[in-house]
Amino acid sequence: MFFDIPKSIRKFYLDTCVWSDIVRSQAARDGFTSYLIKNNYLAALSQFTILELTRAKKHLKSLDSLFLELRDYIWVPTLYDQVLEQEVNNYPAGCHVQWMPLTLLIDENQRNVMSKFAHDKTLIETRDDFLKFGYDSFMNLELFKENFPPEDNNGGYSTFQAQEFAWQNVYEYLGRHFPWFLSRYWDKTGNLDTQYFPSVQIRALFLFYKYYIHGQSPERSDFFDFAHVSYSPYVDVFVTERNASNVLRHLKSRGHMLEDTEIVHVTEFIKSF
Repeated sequence: MFFDIPKSIRKFYLDTCVWSDIVRSQAARDGFTSYLIKNNYLAALSQFTILELTRAKKHLKSLDSLFLELRDYIWVPTLYDQVLEQEVNNYPAGCHVQWMPLTLLIDENQRNVMSKFAHDKTLIETRDDFLKFGYDSFMNLELFKENFPPEDNNGGYSTFQAQEFAWQNVYEYLGRHFPWFLSRYWDKTGNLDTQYFPSVQIRALFLFYKYYIHGQSPERSDFFDFAHVSYSPYVDVFVTERNASNVLRHLKSRGHMLEDTEIVHVTEFIKSF
């Protein structure tokens, strides 16, 4: 079951690299545990992270121990497509992410839950399906790029195109996955405000500034990065690796959303406790 979390509870989103760095060090695990419990903070563990962490076979026992100890302070947010569905259904009022307590997955009698996940055939197939979907459908970026001509003759992009790019990206994504909603705006597209779909809007801006502006294209493995970024507008603190944190900080500094989200690099985060 998914629930609403009071705004008074400070929510941290940790992507996979952050969880991996914490679990590799006993000191980091101890500090992180004390940090959450002492301050009554919430740490988000997305379903994508669970899938990714199951590949870290040599750290499974440490993960089991950490999740068991912190099961009251770790919550799982709804999937990115469920977040967008809430955004669509609430448009233009906005929405908030719902969460599932980790206690529904892990209790005192489930001491090897991550180890079991890692060897679960269905879970492994699910991870592969997500990657395939991410490359074939979720991003579909090369196809979209062809429909967004660059500003100059050298095939480059400029920062002035960011908002237009994001708008078109969100519009195209809604058309593929929520055509019934978009059909209301086919003859009045100017009335569609994509700011009310922050989970997709932030992905589009992240894509533009991390890749297109530098003439690069995402790889298949980058799908999970986009999935993680979807949650950044809905948490108080978003913790990630250096490259992603730099892009998100840049977006924030340019007024592209994230006004209420603190962007923290993983090293800074671990030092804080």
